Amino acid sequence: GLILHLDAGNTNSFNSAAAGSTWYDLTSNNNDFTFVNTESGDWSSDKGGIINFDGSNEKATSSSFVFPAQTSTSSFTISLWLNIPSSGAGLYDVLFGNRYGGQSSPLRFMKVTPAGFEYYNGGTMTQYWTRNSWINITVVKNGSAFSMYQNASQTDTRTSTQTMPTNPVGIAGDPARSTSENPAVSYSVIAVYNRALSSTEITSNYNTLAGRYV
Repeated sequence: GLILHLDAGNTNSFNSAAAGSTWYDLTSNNNDFTFVNTESGDWSSDKGGIINFDGSNEKATSSSFVFPAQTSTSSFTISLWLNIPSSGAGLYDVLFGNRYGGQSSPLRFMKVTPAGFEYYNGGTMTQYWTRNSWINITVVKNGSAFSMYQNASQTDTRTSTQTMPTNPVGIAGDPARSTSENPAVSYSVIAVYNRALSSTEITSNYNTLAGRYV
């Protein structure tokens, strides 16, 4: 089911009036994220509520949420509503995931980037996401089959049986380094499931929130 749910437009997840430093998980798992080097002006009521990261050293990390270890038969779904600007976000910056915080020998990490999804070293799916526009990125692992979607339309598929240890997760930057692969990006909703959503479910989730970004 749903193991992480962050929504910048829900006051139970982020209270802009309190200028808080925490992005609260709306599930019962308490997988909260802490903002690092962000400022009070980084939140906006635009699109129902968004959080802006400037691409310098701003990010969010969690002491409780780690990406579960993966095998050739395990599954997950990552769903991100975000806006990547035309500049300030490198192709391989960390939108969601990690680069240096995972296993180092042999190297293992996973991350959603402005150029797709890296499941290192089990393969990379490439998609240069649309910039300067609010989009929904969905990455699905269903056993050994990987697929990516932009706005509920499938963009790439891959197959990998590579295992992956538990991985820390950063939002808008690597969780293990103070400044590393930090993109300029705006987020509104982040959701992670410990199962593979079907294409029908992905479309339903997209349609539920798409009106917020018109």
